[in-house]
Amino acid sequence: MNPTTQIPFAALMPITSRPHVIFLPGAGGDGAFWHGVGQRLPGEWEKTYISWPGLGKQPHDPGVNGFADLTRIAETALNRPSIVVAQSMGGIVAIELALGHPDLVTHLVLVATSGGLDVSRFGAADWRADFLADFPGTARWILTESPNLLGSLADLDVPTLLLWGEDDRISPPAVGNFLHQRISGSTLKVLPDAAHDLVVRHPEVVRMAIEGKPPTRPPVPLIKSVQSCFFFGGTGNGETAPGAILGRTS
Repeated sequence: MNPTTQIPFAALMPITSRPHVIFLPGAGGDGAFWHGVGQRLPGEWEKTYISWPGLGKQPHDPGVNGFADLTRIAETALNRPSIVVAQSMGGIVAIELALGHPDLVTHLVLVATSGGLDVSRFGAADWRADFLADFPGTARWILTESPNLLGSLADLDVPTLLLWGEDDRISPPAVGNFLHQRISGSTLKVLPDAAHDLVVRHPEVVRMAIEGKPPTRPPVPLIKSVQSCFFFGGTGNGETAPGAILGRTS
């Protein structure tokens, strides 16, 4: 298929009328990163925003020292069938959730993630120095721990949407293309004029991708695509629960 062909938005499989969406942030650690997208989704959808203790400017927790602990935190929210949406580093946790709980993860949306790959082989820029300058108090383990999920990607059996920015230097589109080739039945969408911060700069495009419906607001850029399936049809105000780990809507 021509990679520039625009694909119509269509449901890949039915989901419930009130789906539960779990939002996972990247290394910045703040679940509020996803509020711009979550607030654009239907009000009846239930949403959980997770923050990572110790990462970015989040309060530290001595019990959180690596990706296994982040996965444990995310598992506390995965108590019913859920769509898991993840940015960048959060995609590692999302993949671990889907591998460990295929009966509960109904769909994956991975945005500009490493996917547990060595992204340097795809020409990715080293993000660590700039990140540390922006977040000097962050937990240092995030700068060194690099899970390798390459051997597990073929085991994913969850409808997966891969969203990338054409101009992303931290996770170049080549990473998304590689994941697309390894994850059976996945869909890759590459947004023109978008970079690693595409969730912040293009929240309506991301909302449209998750919900599977055309925009209801002013026109948004067309998306380059490399496969002929898409998905979903799913809340709101982004209140933060005590402890700043899980933020749920009512």
